[in-house]
Amino acid sequence: MGFFGSRRKLKAPEQVDVPATFDAPEPVLAIQSRKPNRVTVLAYGFDTIGFDFDGSAPYLTESAEVEFCPFANMPRLGQADGVIIPQGIFEKFVDGTPWPSSTTVRVFEQQLLECDRQVANLLEGGKWVCFLVGAITDFAPYGYGFRSCNDTDLCKRILNRFGIKRSLVKETPCSWTRVNEFSRYFREYGVARTAFDILWSEHPEARELGEVGKTTVAFELSGRLFFLPCHPMRHDRTGANELAETVSSAIIRYQKERMKEQPTRGDRLEFGVKEKPPSEHQEHHE
Repeated sequence: MGFFGSRRKLKAPEQVDVPATFDAPEPVLAIQSRKPNRVTVLAYGFDTIGFDFDGSAPYLTESAEVEFCPFANMPRLGQADGVIIPQGIFEKFVDGTPWPSSTTVRVFEQQLLECDRQVANLLEGGKWVCFLVGAITDFAPYGYGFRSCNDTDLCKRILNRFGIKRSLVKETPCSWTRVNEFSRYFREYGVARTAFDILWSEHPEARELGEVGKTTVAFELSGRLFFLPCHPMRHDRTGANELAETVSSAIIRYQKERMKEQPTRGDRLEFGVKEKPPSEHQEHHE
C-alpha cells in the first residue's frame, strides 16, 4: 500500500528506477522577503502523492523557507535543517501483473538507498526528518495467504531499525494530541490510518504525539525523527504550501520548547544505515 488506499495481492518486488532529471515549469510563486532566522526545509516527493505543482519557487513562511523537490530529482538533504517525506513514495503497487489475480510491488531501490543514506547523515548531524504517514501495509494477500512487503519503503525501513511495529487502523478516525504545538496540525490533517506499537520502556527517547483512544498514531524520537498521520484534503500548490508550513512550524516550535526542558535530549538518537540482505517475501497463511 502506498500513501493512499488499499491494495490486493502481492508478488516479489521489482527494482525500478526513475529518470534522473525533472523538467519543472518556470516558477510562478512570488517569493517574500527573506528573514535571517528562517530555517531551510525540503519537502521531497510530494508529487508522487498527488500534489500538482505549478512552479518550483520556495515557499516562505514566518519560520521556514520550504523548497519542494520532485521525486525524480533527488535533492541534497544535508543542505536543509529539516526534511518532510511522505510515506510510501519509494514503492508502487501494480495490479494485474503478471496475471489478473496478483499485484506486483515495484521498489525504487536506487532512490531509496540514496535517500536512506542522506537521512541517516541528516539525523546524525542533529537535524530533523518527518514522515507523513498514510496506510502502511507490511503484508499483502497472495493466493490463500500473505507475503511480506515490510521493507519496500524508507519509512518502513527506519521503523524496522528501531523495532517499532505497526498495524492498520480499521477505520479512519480523527486522532488528537495533548501536545499544543501540534494541535493545529492534528485538527487539519490528523486522520490516522496506521497505529504504532511502541515498547516505551525500550525507547526512552520516544514521545507520543497523537492517539486514537489508547492507540499511538503519532510519535517522535529524540525530537528529531517524527511520524505524523496525514490526510490532505487539497492537492494544488496552495494545499502543498499549507501542509508543509503546518508541519514545519509545529516541529520548529516543538523543538524550541522541548529543548528548553531537556537540552541534551536530541543526543540520544542513534541512527545509521545498516547493511542487510534483501527481505524474503515469504507466504504467511492465516
